[in-house]
Amino acid sequence: MTERLVVKGLSKQYGTFNALAPTDLTLMAGETVILSGQNGSGKTTLLTCIANLVKPSSGSVTVDSYDMAVNEIEVRKRLVFVPDVQRFLCYHDGLGTLTLHCDGEQCPGRL
Repeated sequence: MTERLVVKGLSKQYGTFNALAPTDLTLMAGETVILSGQNGSGKTTLLTCIANLVKPSSGSVTVDSYDMAVNEIEVRKRLVFVPDVQRFLCYHDGLGTLTLHCDGEQCPGRL
């Protein structure tokens, strides 16, 4: 199988607060993953760092062999983040947000 998402050593600190310890994750094509944990355990921080909505303190994110730090546009063509609670685009539901990001067309190759 092909590696679609590779996260290496991704971490986030706010001052002295360690919001996300260095994390590694690899998702292969067709895989589904569930993130579970207590409130404040870093689930949302991990996802927002992967989506580059929050800049990580360290580490790398690669989608379909494109490094987020080097080729963010190509990564954004392949990755969309739909949060459980809308923090932006409050007038859209999940489908509306996806439609907006896909320019009203299907999103081939999205994770």
